Amino acid sequence: MKRARVLVMASCMGVLAALSSLAFLSEEASAEDRPAANPVKPVARADAGVAEKRYDPENTTGISRAMEALVLGNQRYVDKDFAGALEHHKRALALAPRNPLAHYLVGETLLALKNPTEAEAAFKQAEGLTDDRNPALRGRVLFVLADFKERDKKVEEAKAAWKAYNEYAAKFADAGVPHLKSGEERLRVLDEVTKLDKAYEIVRARILAERDGGGVDASPKK
Repeated sequence: MKRARVLVMASCMGVLAALSSLAFLSEEASAEDRPAANPVKPVARADAGVAEKRYDPENTTGISRAMEALVLGNQRYVDKDFAGALEHHKRALALAPRNPLAHYLVGETLLALKNPTEAEAAFKQAEGLTDDRNPALRGRVLFVLADFKERDKKVEEAKAAWKAYNEYAAKFADAGVPHLKSGEERLRVLDEVTKLDKAYEIVRARILAERDGGGVDASPKK
């Protein structure tokens, strides 16, 4: 599953590389990230002699501060500076707390820092903020949450999560939802695990019965 998770993260990073043109990712920007009335105009900085960067909280005519923080975090992540990436991703989260991508990337970065407990919490936050308006991101969130269930050896919960992911991926196959075949394979493996567990339960019950009964009399019946 490690390779599959790497592929999911790489796919998301590819999306992030084009963030400045994706307005939907900052639809839920916080009030701190929105202008009071008019768009911010470039302001000359006397000390530097250059125009200040123009920000647009709607992420259309310019990049938002939250999106800029995500892009900077992405660059740090690629450079394997995971602590630096987390700092930028959390800054984006503070600026736009209802941006599901920020929660998702915080989760991925926490995983890279070997903090799965907080990572899973971040992914669950992302799940609650995604919907069919952004199926590619929601598909990624469903994928990683199913992976968590499997890694925690919660077989039945994992099977349900992979089934939900597979159904969603099939429904939005043309919207960039990744790794349908990977999800189908994980569900098949878990089904096999369930069958083996049930078979082992029968064997174990027989062993316990023989032990508790002092063995089975194998002599022919009279």
